[in-house]
Amino acid sequence: MWMDIGGSTLLMKCSYALDRRRRSRDYLQVTADDAQAERYYGSGSVEITAETRLDVYFQSNRKNTGIGFECTVSSIPAGGETTPPAQTTAYKCLEATRIVGGQVTDPHEYKFQVVVRTTDNTLCGGSLIHRKWVLTAAHCVSGKNRNQVFVYLGAHQYNDNTNERGAEDLIIHPLYNSNRNDNDAALIKIADAMASDTVGYVCIASNRANLYSQGTATVIGWGTTSSGGSISSTLREADVPLMSNSECSSRYLNYGSYITDNMICAGQPGTDSCQV
Repeated sequence: MWMDIGGSTLLMKCSYALDRRRRSRDYLQVTADDAQAERYYGSGSVEITAETRLDVYFQSNRKNTGIGFECTVSSIPAGGETTPPAQTTAYKCLEATRIVGGQVTDPHEYKFQVVVRTTDNTLCGGSLIHRKWVLTAAHCVSGKNRNQVFVYLGAHQYNDNTNERGAEDLIIHPLYNSNRNDNDAALIKIADAMASDTVGYVCIASNRANLYSQGTATVIGWGTTSSGGSISSTLREADVPLMSNSECSSRYLNYGSYITDNMICAGQPGTDSCQV
């Protein structure tokens, strides 16, 4: 969102390359002042002016994604010339290079995926959600201090130590319950991780989206490829069906009391996030 309170006019120039299907879930939405929101699909460019306010909303799903978009906003003083661009917003989502039916991912297909490793040889995955923040599981870093945790960006092989970041801070979910794995989430603060050909940020769903009780999810990681087997050295992926927590509780009676509203239930026989 951009706002102008000095009597100038806002000018926004955007270029976008999204999924080309008109009914695609990928779109760029812009609202100028109190006008009706306009949605843009496919590829193109647009210039939009507003007197006081511009709201930009971007939606993307994981599959059939395009490259992304870039917007530059300038301020035009009343009766004057356009001032230099005040702010640029750019976002690149996942590139559509997924191997259909495959298991091993393309190199850097999931640019947000990172390796989290600790000095006691704990190996976990994580997601780069911001240039300074990685989201991972609390059980991976609980009981550790920041000097014991390292993040490796842009890794396709789990032992790729090229792009290392030390942890600057660790934040464990305050309600994390290790006995039940409830609220099993943690944040790792790192030095700047700027987007590149091998590093990117995760596409976060809208907080209005209800995506977690039906459909299909994709799990990625370096987990074991069979029960009790060895871990995969190469990043792998697997599609798993989502289900409601009530259905999950009825299917897995031994674990029903452990399933809470803070969890997502997904999986099927022979495929899950520990045996990718």
